[in-house]
Amino acid sequence: MELDPPPLFLCPISMELMEEPVTVATGVTYDRRSIERWFFKYGKTTCPATMQRLSSFDLTPNYTLKRVISSWLDRNSSSSSSSSTAGAPSPSSCVLARERLPSVLAGIEETPFKVTALKNLKSCMAGDEAARDDFVACGGIQVLGRVMTQALAESCAGGDFSAFQTCEEAAAVLATLPLSDDESVELLLNPECMRPVAVLVQRGSAEARLHAMSMISKISKASVRDWTLEIDVDDMVKALLELLSDGASAKLSSRALDGQMRC
Repeated sequence: MELDPPPLFLCPISMELMEEPVTVATGVTYDRRSIERWFFKYGKTTCPATMQRLSSFDLTPNYTLKRVISSWLDRNSSSSSSSSTAGAPSPSSCVLARERLPSVLAGIEETPFKVTALKNLKSCMAGDEAARDDFVACGGIQVLGRVMTQALAESCAGGDFSAFQTCEEAAAVLATLPLSDDESVELLLNPECMRPVAVLVQRGSAEARLHAMSMISKISKASVRDWTLEIDVDDMVKALLELLSDGASAKLSSRALDGQMRC
């Protein structure tokens, strides 16, 4: 059974297991591919973890950590192959995932690799009710609301496709929440969350629209407050009608019909 890697093995930028760990002048270790993109593609001159300005961009291979990671992978692989039981992750694995939530949320607004970080966040929360509760308690809804608002602003300003994809991935994370409690619903009803959700219904991918409609459906059932106050209702109804007429997905059309009835 595969266990989550210890946090020390994860790149602070991508939050993925490091393949080629290298250390920068501040003493922080990153995966080479991620830190090189930080420096050379995005033109950053700081250490991502500490935000200290760097006078040198030398990358020193961390051979010791690489050997430790390799040893962990070998042991984990042997353990997985010898296990005959398949199924849900072990409780200890889930605990490790939940322990990573605060650090993931703390860095998710700063990292240039938001899409990867959001996918990892969704993986941490999938099928784990306690992790979803921790996500809400740690301010996750507010964080992703800010991420979506910023991503939409960058997209509208002519940013690359990854900005809008960031908004879609953030919605995918939020769609995993049950939204059955007043606190979560009220947080999601804030303009920084609802306006991006409305935009996704209008021009997101099929999957993003499904996630957005799922959230709207949950909110409309759980909230006594009018969720349409923060959006342009005419644009929303038009988008829902387009989804119904398109008929590309029965599930999506069903969500659209449900949403139209609640507008």
